[in-house]
Amino acid sequence: NAPFTPGYVARTINGGAIGPVAVRGDELFVAGSFLKDLSNPKDGSGDPLGRWDGQRWVEWSFRTSTNYRSIGIRDICAVSNAVYVGGEFRFQPAFPRESLSDKADLTNLPYSVNIAKWEGTNWTVMGDGIIGLGANPTSGSINAVVSAIGVGPGGEVYAGGDFVMQTPSGLARDIAVWNGAEWAPMGSGLSTGEVNAILVDDAGRVYIGGRFTNVSGVAAANIAVAQKDPATGAWAWSSLGRGVSNGVNYIVYALEFYKGQ
Repeated sequence: NAPFTPGYVARTINGGAIGPVAVRGDELFVAGSFLKDLSNPKDGSGDPLGRWDGQRWVEWSFRTSTNYRSIGIRDICAVSNAVYVGGEFRFQPAFPRESLSDKADLTNLPYSVNIAKWEGTNWTVMGDGIIGLGANPTSGSINAVVSAIGVGPGGEVYAGGDFVMQTPSGLARDIAVWNGAEWAPMGSGLSTGEVNAILVDDAGRVYIGGRFTNVSGVAAANIAVAQKDPATGAWAWSSLGRGVSNGVNYIVYALEFYKGQ
């Protein structure tokens, strides 16, 4: 019978639970199902993201819109100057915080689909986001999901998942790169399947894991690596392994480096 106190309380919403987490110094970023700031029910009730600043939970103001209520956060990627969130959602970088409880679209603000960027103070969009062919985000149809995000040494952002998206330079299939201004494909992408994990090394090589047998015309079993030619801008994909052992036998869900490997 004790009264509630302000803060974050994890709970399940429509079968949801705690999702991906990311760490940056003393900060913790977590996705899931939350009831935010119990002293003020209008302050982000059901907000799918939480942020711990090292001492307490603080407001993060992640705003989704009415026309796409099925919110799923698949990945959080935290780097020194930004945090990226990917999944299945329609997002607007809205302030002030009371606007979070009103899910009607704010016509004076842009929206982004399936991916968003937090710059340390404000949320921003990344173009229109990751939108599948034939989608109509204004009516709730997205036809895409982002399951993995990686950031390169030059600040380029890689998004992988399950999608076929039109970009200014061609179709991006399940993997795309953001150069700060627009999305672009990385070769012809996956023939079938999906990307579940992305890892970028200091040399700019992009490793992907997931469920696939071929990427950009190269046979690769569930794991592959790409290198960009600095002269031509073309992406060269390679498998990890040779012959019939050109990858791993099962679906890849996560990648990490260990002692530079």
